[in-house]
Amino acid sequence: MNPNPAATQVAVAQIGARRHYAIPRILHDVGRLAGLYTDFCAEAWPWPGGALGGSRWAGVPRKLAHAFPLFALKRALRARRARTPAQRLRAYTAWNREFGRLVAAAGLGQARAVYAFNAAALEIFEYARAHALVTLLDQTAAPWEVDETLLAEERQRWPGWEFDGTAPGDWGPLAERERQEWALADRIICGSDYVREALDSVSGPAEKCRVIPYGLEENQFTPRVKERGPGPLRVLFVGAIQLRKGVQYLVDAARSLRPGAAELRLVGPVRVSGKAANELRSVAEILPPVPRTSLQAVYDAADVLVLPTLSEGSANVCYEALACGLPVVTTPNAGSVVRDGVEGFIVPIRSPQDIADRLGRLAGDRELLVSMSAQAAVRSREFTRAQYAQRLLAAFSDILPS
Repeated sequence: MNPNPAATQVAVAQIGARRHYAIPRILHDVGRLAGLYTDFCAEAWPWPGGALGGSRWAGVPRKLAHAFPLFALKRALRARRARTPAQRLRAYTAWNREFGRLVAAAGLGQARAVYAFNAAALEIFEYARAHALVTLLDQTAAPWEVDETLLAEERQRWPGWEFDGTAPGDWGPLAERERQEWALADRIICGSDYVREALDSVSGPAEKCRVIPYGLEENQFTPRVKERGPGPLRVLFVGAIQLRKGVQYLVDAARSLRPGAAELRLVGPVRVSGKAANELRSVAEILPPVPRTSLQAVYDAADVLVLPTLSEGSANVCYEALACGLPVVTTPNAGSVVRDGVEGFIVPIRSPQDIADRLGRLAGDRELLVSMSAQAAVRSREFTRAQYAQRLLAAFSDILPS
């Protein structure tokens, strides 16, 4: 794509790196980035490192990067003090509101449109509406109301697994922010059909939604077709080890497999109680999170990725696994681009029996594993950053003024 200086300029407002700053980088590549407004990035504040993440480069010119480092520091301290799920939700609400106010107070320069993210866009969109700017909302996951309802059910099913529960008073303000943002948004970008359907299920404006699957950087991973050798099926889970990700059902599935059929490895931060973690360790090896530069080796050491999640936006680990030639067993709620029976299997949520059945098939059918591995590598080539950019820009080209 060639930059077009005459095209509508879009400001991006985001807390954190958000898919490694994909949105501002894409807009900058085509000459449409008016500015990046964020909590912290190295272009805007060359901090030497530490709590604010001084090595976090956004990949945009310094003159376009606007950060709020004091807010970033306060947010980091507030996050450390929030120890329970309820406290984290309340802190999340507070800093989203504060960030929105900071961006609105700073103004958006010469931008004629603004791209912001769910639950952190309300004050920015109110400013945008008052100044006749187009509003583009990234709904990164299912609405808070959907997620928290599912989690409440899981905490009842699995008592003692998480440290504390939440009440509507904890997550309700986030859900209300989302509803107001949906009303103010001209276009809502969803990473998957699951997100759009979840929004529709709580009477959100599905007609405003466009589904745009994500994409990975070209050559970030190297696909290797799996050659099923002797020994147990090597099963991998990557992500936060918590109820929402469905690890509890993976444990049940592993227990129902015949002895020696599979070995299970969980890679990610442990966010369940000590009792639950011990239960997980009885059937799985648990490893801490690894840096992005080491992910290839983690995927290469597995035969299949399993993500039995209850709710995602469009799970990044599924894209990564496919790009490494790894078949995936996941749920419809992962929002993945995996096709059932082609690059892996799609199973219902909360179904350890189905997970065990699919793992058993892969463990016993060498040709099936090799075929799905090859298909995974092919499928991943349809979801690169360049293709994501094309789809994303097309999704709102009709509502941006020239």
